[in-house]
Amino acid sequence: MRRAVWKLDPDLPVVNVRTTAEITAGAMARTTFAMILLAVASSVALLLGMVGKRWVCVHSVCSTLGSSSGVLCYDSADSAPVAQLDRAAAS
Repeated sequence: MRRAVWKLDPDLPVVNVRTTAEITAGAMARTTFAMILLAVASSVALLLGMVGKRWVCVHSVCSTLGSSSGVLCYDSADSAPVAQLDRAAAS
């Protein structure tokens, strides 16, 4: 590029010659980083939302119905069943 410019006018200064792709990549780097960071944060928020909703639903069923619900409820501390309905005993 410099040679082509100097061939036309040898006194013309040529500084910081870059392609359009290099200029565009430099300008988009910050935006790309922000979009990737936003995608990661939204994925984590979605995952936490799904886990939280499931926990609230299970917790509300276990605490409301208890052992009469037929639902196996676990205590989160030691993963031991808190309430379990024995269907043979209920019949």
